[in-house]
Amino acid sequence: MRLSQNSTIVLVMLLCISVSNMSSGGILWEKDLIFDEDTNSSPLASCINTNTNRVFVITKVGPKGFFLHKGGDSVLWEIGVDGNIVRQTLLKDAGGNAMKTDALAVGPGCAMVADRSGNLLTIGVLGERKKGKSLSFVSTANTTEPSVTAYKRAEDFSIKELISLKDETFASVGNRSGDGLYLRIDKQGSIVQENLFDLGNNEIFSGVAQVKSENLSLVVVGVSVRISIKDPNENSAKNFILMYDSNDKITSEGYFAGEIPQLLFPKVCCLNNGNIIVVYKKKSEDSKTRLWARCYTQELNLLWEKEIFCIDKSFFSFDVTSCDPKGFLVALITPIEGLETCFFDDEGQKTGYTQYKGMVGTPGFNIMRMNGQTIAVFEEGTAGNIKECTIKAKVIALDW
Repeated sequence: MRLSQNSTIVLVMLLCISVSNMSSGGILWEKDLIFDEDTNSSPLASCINTNTNRVFVITKVGPKGFFLHKGGDSVLWEIGVDGNIVRQTLLKDAGGNAMKTDALAVGPGCAMVADRSGNLLTIGVLGERKKGKSLSFVSTANTTEPSVTAYKRAEDFSIKELISLKDETFASVGNRSGDGLYLRIDKQGSIVQENLFDLGNNEIFSGVAQVKSENLSLVVVGVSVRISIKDPNENSAKNFILMYDSNDKITSEGYFAGEIPQLLFPKVCCLNNGNIIVVYKKKSEDSKTRLWARCYTQELNLLWEKEIFCIDKSFFSFDVTSCDPKGFLVALITPIEGLETCFFDDEGQKTGYTQYKGMVGTPGFNIMRMNGQTIAVFEEGTAGNIKECTIKAKVIALDW
């Protein structure tokens, strides 16, 4: 049975937990992205400009008392490596008109990445959802007033990740109508290559990374899900890992046991030594939720596999990235622990962690590396009725 994109069930939740801060690794700085005291602000997408060591975040702004309704304003934030806000801009198009957004940071998703000039490509962030997926460029380099200089529409799809590539193009992965979707996008925001991946079930591409080599290869991970309405015992899932060459062709692939995900899709990163790390949820015989990591060579030979995280609760979200000089980190949002960032060496041994406890939610959740720091972006709120609570975008920097 094939699930269409429209039939996919997505759980949207603001996770309300304790309100104290604690860290063993050290929080260097934290910043609340509040447009004004009368509005709520939720992160839609974020990225790093590695040339200037700046963090960019686009937030959706709406009046308090509403859960960030349709037609909210779009605000671009630029934050320096020291945590100071460099600028806060209400986004407008080239004609000076405010850019509204209906976007949600979960479900169909949003993404943003910086090019080498420091300008931004966004997908699914600006405009109306009902008119398809938006692709837009935001000019931020060599200007005092960032603006949307290019705006295009594509057939609607679900996006999971967007990255910039060495040849100054961009790669995006996600899902369209039950198939894994890979897109190559040029500097003008045009889709120049589109590949679908179909195993006969519901396939979702959930992560992409550029391999640490000179051949411009990409690694993509995802999950294939089979749902039976007549017999739930026939429900099944398997994870996969695919290697794409510079011509966007699959050159090798691998499969391993998976579990039907909610928000817990496989993620991937590439280590500085060239190896590939896949982090995923593995089926458990008890009520615990377990994250496992697998390490591959660039030929997709498995080097090791081990459990790296275990909690008693069944719902949380995670992200993964590589870190210097070697190893990787996994950031997790859980109902009990808040935001926890765990650091591992290239053998999967845990070397440290930091922790931030607050009323943390999954919308806009992203983890990035900048100038030796770990940057986390997420949503934070206050207790109470969802229509009455304060919601704000949050950025923190960790000293790992």
